[in-house]
Amino acid sequence: MTDSILKIIAPWIARENEQKKADEEKFSEIINILKPEEINSWCDDLWNASYRREKNIPMDNYFDFINKQDSYFFRKNLAKNYELFNKSFSELRKFLLVNFFSNENNRDFVGLYYEKISDDLYTEKLENLKKLVSEFQESYRKFVISGREKYIGKFTTIISLLLLVTVVTPGVMWIIQEIILYFRFN
Repeated sequence: MTDSILKIIAPWIARENEQKKADEEKFSEIINILKPEEINSWCDDLWNASYRREKNIPMDNYFDFINKQDSYFFRKNLAKNYELFNKSFSELRKFLLVNFFSNENNRDFVGLYYEKISDDLYTEKLENLKKLVSEFQESYRKFVISGREKYIGKFTTIISLLLLVTVVTPGVMWIIQEIILYFRFN
């Protein structure tokens, strides 16, 4: 009987492991493109409404990456936070593309409207920028935290599945013990 239950849950466990590995790989690739220290530095510069043009490279690399890859995660919490992150990052990027221009005195920098605009319009754009940067930072933080959380281990997954089995099959405690021992030592 133990063998038949193991045959039933083995494909499920294998699929869970494949999905976990896929999530870990994709998350690692994104973090390698958008390194936390670089993102923090870029956001600090954005609070001042100006940054070095070279800081566009990780942003461009990220959007190139997501256009080439499957843009989803299997874990629900990670997928939800990734979706919120993408949304806030896309909104920030659109704002930067429309409202940031090269500094004529130093082409290495881009900034919020270097040419003269009204103080009211500049203040409005600056407030909008700060709101978008704040949302971006928060969504990035949540995405990174959810990606670094421990995945549900095999043992917890198996226990959950076995609790379901105990409702369906009477006298399964022996089977549960056997399965726990099997996975604990394999």
